[in-house]
Amino acid sequence: RAVGVGRQLGEELTGAVLVGDSIDPFDKRAYAVGPAGGVPLPSGEVKLNPGDEKVYKVALAVADAPLAAYGVVQAISGGTGTVSGSVKDPAGQSATRASLFVDLADVSLQQYPDREGAFSFQLPAGDYHLRGEDIGRDPADRSFSVRSNETTNLDLAMSTASRVHIEIRDESGGMSPGKVQFVGVPPTLTPYLGTDYRAHGGDHQYQTHDGRVDQQIPPGQYLIRITQGPEFDLVEKSITVVKGETVELSATLRRTVDTTGWISTDYHSHSTPSGDNYCNTTDRLINIAAEHVEFAPTTEHNRIYDWQPHIDRLGLNRRIRTVPGVEFTGSGQHFNSFPLTPNPLSQDGGTPVWNYDPRINALVLRNWGTPDLSGGSRHDVSVNPRVGVEHFAGGPDRWVQANHPTVGTVFFDRDGDGVEDGGFTGFEQLIDAAEVWSAEILNLNPNYKGWNRRQGQNRTFGWLQMLNQGRRLWCVAVSDAHRIFGGGVGDWRTYVPSSTDDPGDIDPSEIIRNSKAGQMMITNGPFLKVETTDGRPIGSTVISEGSIDLNVEVQTPNWIAIDRVQVLVNGRQPEQYNFRKDLNPRMFAEGVVKFSETVRVTLQQDAHLIVVATGETTTLELGWGRAPQGRWRPVAYTNPIFVDVDRDGFEANGDTLGHPLITTPAAD
Repeated sequence: RAVGVGRQLGEELTGAVLVGDSIDPFDKRAYAVGPAGGVPLPSGEVKLNPGDEKVYKVALAVADAPLAAYGVVQAISGGTGTVSGSVKDPAGQSATRASLFVDLADVSLQQYPDREGAFSFQLPAGDYHLRGEDIGRDPADRSFSVRSNETTNLDLAMSTASRVHIEIRDESGGMSPGKVQFVGVPPTLTPYLGTDYRAHGGDHQYQTHDGRVDQQIPPGQYLIRITQGPEFDLVEKSITVVKGETVELSATLRRTVDTTGWISTDYHSHSTPSGDNYCNTTDRLINIAAEHVEFAPTTEHNRIYDWQPHIDRLGLNRRIRTVPGVEFTGSGQHFNSFPLTPNPLSQDGGTPVWNYDPRINALVLRNWGTPDLSGGSRHDVSVNPRVGVEHFAGGPDRWVQANHPTVGTVFFDRDGDGVEDGGFTGFEQLIDAAEVWSAEILNLNPNYKGWNRRQGQNRTFGWLQMLNQGRRLWCVAVSDAHRIFGGGVGDWRTYVPSSTDDPGDIDPSEIIRNSKAGQMMITNGPFLKVETTDGRPIGSTVISEGSIDLNVEVQTPNWIAIDRVQVLVNGRQPEQYNFRKDLNPRMFAEGVVKFSETVRVTLQQDAHLIVVATGETTTLELGWGRAPQGRWRPVAYTNPIFVDVDRDGFEANGDTLGHPLITTPAAD
């Protein structure tokens, strides 16, 4: 974030200094750039005649705050003095999170105290005014003067902070990760605690990996909401925060949803190494732990990377399992792939070179790291003991997925002219799954309006059309997180069968194999479990003449509810398999298990079956922590079970679900 000092934003940089701050001020890093040596920088083109010479000097400074960086640049031209001091409360405690503002021309620049509350910066000679601000404290201010080549001592006293201290524990009494939301009770406003890229005090939340929460907050009345993802009940408590005092609070999280035999995954999220992301890796992993995601491969943009050292430092080895991987991106279809071996001595950890044709990229990722059979070794072929698979050679344990595809283009309309041409023919056979999830699974229209009121292509509808054309493609749901709040981990996720329920003992090879078999349940909250009565899982192809029985169970914690279960038959919604709470009240319960029934589906032809659970009339305000605006509707659904009724192999019915095959641009 950059501001200009002594100029209007958008003007060319001349005699002014351009100052930039971190996205998260808690990082306490800033820069400034400006002219050095007293010669202004040119405001436009410079014309040089033969023999002419012009010399411009530019100063670049990096410091702990914008004001300090600005002062370094100014000091190069001389005539500055130093201002040093500290910020403390009446008890002598450092106000380490305070921001100190000094007005310069048309902008205010910030200075941040260090851990001891100390600060130091340089300014040109003159008279100034310092203003101190901090969450939960009264503002404070002082006037001061600066003289060239002299030091001004400037200590600022601030009031004692009002704050909330919380300890989150699990049912055994141990400290537990979790997410805390501070919701203002009118007339108290819901607080803004900081940038939504931050785990510790981002927007109105605080996310913790070790159960400890210490958050400064303005005085007032608040509703405190504490949870740890959709397998845990929500704890709510009302508190009154008094000026200058600390509220002590404790909470025990109960894991009420029984997911035995399944683990929660997120195959796509990001942190700072991705380049387009301002959420650092520590915050991302705290976010993953606080939302109870158990298997999270490392998928940074165009960089083969490994989160494991960060997980080790946080002590989260028993809570999060990862493998090194990459999101491979460029112009066109993006991919995630793992496990891969990072090579720290190669550009971007050894990431391959991009190709526009997604089929080529899929093949490259599938085999990336394969030894050179001519005798050399093209890439690192060591075995990572943390991963437990010889992933250098690709093979059966290498995962390749298509990320957020524009289904109309990639699978149906390669040149984007609105005419169906088959897309990139055969692409679905080269990948393991695609991010074709959405909340629009029951919306049989090629387009829909999202929460931002914009028209978008319904990729889930396109997926159902694909299945009916005999093009098998598994669906995977991810967060694609670039922030902590309003785009973080914790919303959409995928459940996969696992022989262990302990995240520290997860075998990535097993999870990848089960995912490749289509044994993936897609959800943004409800836990949906479906299998045939003889124990065949989702993703199976079964032979069953005339009918098939499905065991369907839906569980939710106390803050999520569902009121509809629908079995899709070849993408259609037969009314006899549409179970609604208002019409079938005996099928729905009020406890953790909201629905538990054996559903008989009668079939006269081959069909793929997808079970959907949703809360059509139970939407929750997104202030519960998912996003900054709008409302959230719980949805869960399975990957298909393919039923062969005539014992001659499964045959797709070709139904396009009442619309032409989806293309790009999407039709109105």
